[in-house]
Amino acid sequence: MLALSRYSYINARLRAKIGKLLDENFLRSLAHMQNIGDIYVKLSETDFGRVFKGSPEPPDAVAASYALGRYEAGLYREALRYLKGNVREYVRSMMFRFDADFIKNCLRLWYKKASPSREFLESYTCFKYDTAKLLNSRTVEEFILYLHDTPFIDPLIRKKDLFHEKKSLFPLELALDIWYYENLMEKSGLLSSDDREIIKKTIGLEIDIKNIEGLIRYRHYYNLPMGDAMGFMIPHGHSIKGGMIRDLYSSGSLKGIFGVLAPGAPLPDIRDEKKNLAAIESILTALLKSSARSLLARFPFSISVVIAYFILKRLEIKSVGLILSGRHLDLAPETITGALNV
Repeated sequence: MLALSRYSYINARLRAKIGKLLDENFLRSLAHMQNIGDIYVKLSETDFGRVFKGSPEPPDAVAASYALGRYEAGLYREALRYLKGNVREYVRSMMFRFDADFIKNCLRLWYKKASPSREFLESYTCFKYDTAKLLNSRTVEEFILYLHDTPFIDPLIRKKDLFHEKKSLFPLELALDIWYYENLMEKSGLLSSDDREIIKKTIGLEIDIKNIEGLIRYRHYYNLPMGDAMGFMIPHGHSIKGGMIRDLYSSGSLKGIFGVLAPGAPLPDIRDEKKNLAAIESILTALLKSSARSLLARFPFSISVVIAYFILKRLEIKSVGLILSGRHLDLAPETITGALNV
């Protein structure tokens, strides 16, 4: 009865929203439109109409990206109105991704001594930040201290020496990702056993995917030794464990990885990881989407629908963002649809 009262209303609302997600044919039609204005007109007929409502003309790629981010954050806030207790706290923890991304962007601007866009200053984070102080920090230590009222200060303090050693923001950005996923797993301990199992598998798959994408980059773009690369793995992956990661790094073969993530599915024909990184990421995204869809067939009065909705909605928003960016860059429709995996 407790699970029924906790999830019946919010799951009914979110299932209805899932039923209105843009399908592949619609996304493909958007990708083939040659005029950016026509794309916005078509989107205005969907829930994305409220994203760009009031814009006198089609926004540029940067403005569109921030508008989509505010839209996604708003979806979480809408859901929080119908959630209580530990489930509400867990969904709020999912929103910390926006804070982590905001801090990463601040770090990049600070490191490059660049000026932020107007849209960037209109943040949609859980915590409040003094952006001017962050960007005008004289040292990384000063930057980190301005985060004293947030949970992000500790992971950054632990990695600041590595930042100086490597002369790279990468250890700091990775520290934020690791904290985010570790916090999600810790918060899941307050939920029911069914909910914990759903989170362990689904969020664990998301971690697996991030680790695979990271390993490919570490090997081909950063040329890191295996020991260093292993130290950059995000914990709590569901299927991809340490031994398998070491095998992948040393052999360079993804066959075993895809066999574990999608047993029985046809193996993708990818002979050159570096050349086909975008294709690999597209395949991994499709796996995550399939996993989220499978949650809808589970016991209806659990966190499954909530998790599925936010994963599917994030992937939909990402697809719309790719289409808009591709059209702003005047890419061929085939290139855009290839990135979308539709």
